[in-house]
Amino acid sequence: MTDHQLSAAVASARRSLSVSAVQWSSVGNDNYSPFDTMDGLVYRLRRWFGYTTIPRYRLHPTSVYLYEACSDGIPIEKFFAELRLTDTYLSWFLVTQLHVWMCLVRCMSAGQEGRVLRNEVVARMWDDCQSRLKLLAPMTSKVRRQSMDQLLQQFQAMIVAYDEGLLTDDKTLCAALWRTLFIYESIDPKHLELMVNYIRTQLDHLHTIETEKFLLNGKFVWKPFPPLYP
Repeated sequence: MTDHQLSAAVASARRSLSVSAVQWSSVGNDNYSPFDTMDGLVYRLRRWFGYTTIPRYRLHPTSVYLYEACSDGIPIEKFFAELRLTDTYLSWFLVTQLHVWMCLVRCMSAGQEGRVLRNEVVARMWDDCQSRLKLLAPMTSKVRRQSMDQLLQQFQAMIVAYDEGLLTDDKTLCAALWRTLFIYESIDPKHLELMVNYIRTQLDHLHTIETEKFLLNGKFVWKPFPPLYP
């Protein structure tokens, strides 16, 4: 496959797999109302009978909207251009998983319900990755499975690296970005500084969203951060 054909396949996959709530789930969040809150009748009854978590079926549509913000809610071409990333499936995955990680950080601050939601968001990501990989290029099931295994290992390493950077200092976060997002390439240090500020800004923004709305609705937009977003 030539470079031109590969680029065309990537673009086609991206257009074909625009994630929408309608595609993922028939259970929407558009009817979010004061009754449908964690202090509403349904949730008070659940707590009365000893249940402490929001039903998993209620968190599924929320995870769809959160993942949609990570995959289709960012101008991926701007990230490629500004950070000098190659327009490939791997680059798309690296940028997307960064935004997924930021959502997971917010989930983990939302108690037991947040941990369940975290798992749902990750499940949405792997579903999407598999679908995009199938459209990218013809490959056997074995090769596709091996590719997914490699992405999984990369994702697990990313979680550890970014968590360490978040909990320590900007220097450690820079090192994590260089290893994970830029995969040890020679880059302009300004790109690392830009991404550290971007991550800190977006995490602060995510924590301004009320926990109840984050768990039961899931719709949000990233904070404007030129030149990366919008």
